[in-house]
Amino acid sequence: EEIGVSPQLISCDAQRFRENCSLGRHREAMSLYRGDFLAGLFVVDASPDLERWIDEERAELRRLACKTATSLAVAERSAGNLDQALAWARRAAALSPYDEPVFRHLVQVHEALGDRAGALEAYDGFARRLASELEIEPSPETQHFIRELRTRGSAPSASQLVTSDGAPTVSSR
Repeated sequence: EEIGVSPQLISCDAQRFRENCSLGRHREAMSLYRGDFLAGLFVVDASPDLERWIDEERAELRRLACKTATSLAVAERSAGNLDQALAWARRAAALSPYDEPVFRHLVQVHEALGDRAGALEAYDGFARRLASELEIEPSPETQHFIRELRTRGSAPSASQLVTSDGAPTVSSR
């Protein structure tokens, strides 16, 4: 009824992903994250406990991948590598499609690149997704942030997008 596996004989990408994240090796971690945990797996007569565990692992690994991609976006932006920052911000947004702080950060990176149209396009897609899939609107904070962007055409203030330590706010949903 039990199976034991020697860690010296087998490797697990999910475990290596977690280890790299915890050690701050974000690029290595993200090279291991290729999609949802056990995507497409179907176990005939699986117990509800197994299904629940798989769902929880999947959600936790996805949340960690979003956080890691966001950290890479922040680091690249700080280093002045805005194209790389945008790529990581897009990856984070794809991993957490309903997370407003993640999308506000994506908009901020577009703005830093001088791509106001891209910033507004990213927001519009986000707002449409919230409306069609969740039947909600973006928060008043996000709506105000975008209204300012549309009317002034200038970059929003960093305080609207980041925490006091300069990192984007990322929810843990």
